[in-house]
Amino acid sequence: QLQRVWRNDFSFDPRPFARRVHQPVLALFGGLDKSTPIESAANLANAVPDRGKLTIEFFPTANHAFLQARTGGNAEIPTLSYFEPGMFASMHRWLRANAQAH
Repeated sequence: QLQRVWRNDFSFDPRPFARRVHQPVLALFGGLDKSTPIESAANLANAVPDRGKLTIEFFPTANHAFLQARTGGNAEIPTLSYFEPGMFASMHRWLRANAQAH
């Protein structure tokens, strides 16, 4: 089962799909995210054809769930209670700048 999960989930390469995206993209990354390393931001930037439509936000003390963390490890998750400061404000600014009214 672990091999199946690795093949289907962890080996997924999003680059071919990112090349076909032409809409504005907001990518959020946490500095303490143990699942999605910050190097993923560079990979995404290199794969998106129109970098002018790509916004990358980095939150140094956010874990994978964007909770304000100290280590990013699973053991501290039950003790965390606040989302990363500024995350929702960043999302709001980006949506106001990029979402079109229909």
